[in-house]
Amino acid sequence: MTFSDKLIKMPINWREHVVSSSDILRGKPRIQGTRIPVSLILGYLATGKTHDQILQEFPDLQQDQILACLDYARDLANFETVAS
Repeated sequence: MTFSDKLIKMPINWREHVVSSSDILRGKPRIQGTRIPVSLILGYLATGKTHDQILQEFPDLQQDQILACLDYARDLANFETVAS
């Protein structure tokens, strides 16, 4: 099963893994229970790092947390604004 197959088949809800609080990382979205910002994981993916490479760099991270970062980004991309 390829990574894109997993994205389609795995029901990941970013709200179960991504949190934000003003006292940690100035409120930037981060992976729950860590100080790893979502933007860092998305940046690694954007540069071509594989899930395995990210998991090697952050041994406490789980596959679902990486997928949650992608789901979070998908939600942001779908957010609609009304032009004034």
